[in-house]
Amino acid sequence: MQLSEVLPGMDPRNIMLILAAVAHAAGTHADTDFRVDQEGRMHVGADPSLYPWPNPQQRDL
Repeated sequence: MQLSEVLPGMDPRNIMLILAAVAHAAGTHADTDFRVDQEGRMHVGADPSLYPWPNPQQRDL
């Protein structure tokens, strides 16, 4: 089964979960961000996921 066959019939909440699962499986939740500020200091941080998990409090979409 292909996503292109099942996504059109799904409700938005399930589509959001599928997109978040694909982004998570691809490892986008574990990306590291390196930045250098204007004074030349390096800062290391975590990039947000490409598509974050939906807020469990969201009921209506």
